[in-house]
Amino acid sequence: MDRAELLNKNAMLARTGDGSGYENIYILTVGETYGKVHSLQLEPGDEEVLIEEVYVSLFRHVHELPMTEEDLSGAIEDEIYRSAGRIFGEEVADRVITGSPVEMSENIAAAIWMRIEDAAGIRSDEDAEEADWKIWAVIALKVFGTFLMLVLIAAVIWYIWEHATRI
Repeated sequence: MDRAELLNKNAMLARTGDGSGYENIYILTVGETYGKVHSLQLEPGDEEVLIEEVYVSLFRHVHELPMTEEDLSGAIEDEIYRSAGRIFGEEVADRVITGSPVEMSENIAAAIWMRIEDAAGIRSDEDAEEADWKIWAVIALKVFGTFLMLVLIAAVIWYIWEHATRI
């Protein structure tokens, strides 16, 4: 499967809200995105902030994520300009992007992805399974507590009724 097919497949998954599909899009495009951001000649820390903001913004509109490689690349570039203008001002947003893919260390890419997950609220499958178990446990406790309250209320009403009718 070539890169374009992978992007298309993962874009379809991401559009459904699948976090792993979006993560794969990040993995497939972060080198190119880093190259474009790097061409803006920002400080190294600012590059990471901008990349994070770009992918968080894209995830906010994940249901409109482009399906083709060219359209996705264009959407990322547009978001780079928007985010750069919002974060660093128009001076940076007016610079021309000339970059090509640049190698980024896996540690930096992974650290940025973890911040994106936190900022965008993307959950992994393991987190979802753990959260599902906890949610069901809380629901069960609430149902049990409600049942006990109903029994207690019924007992109090019955007790009052019994004593009121004896008089």
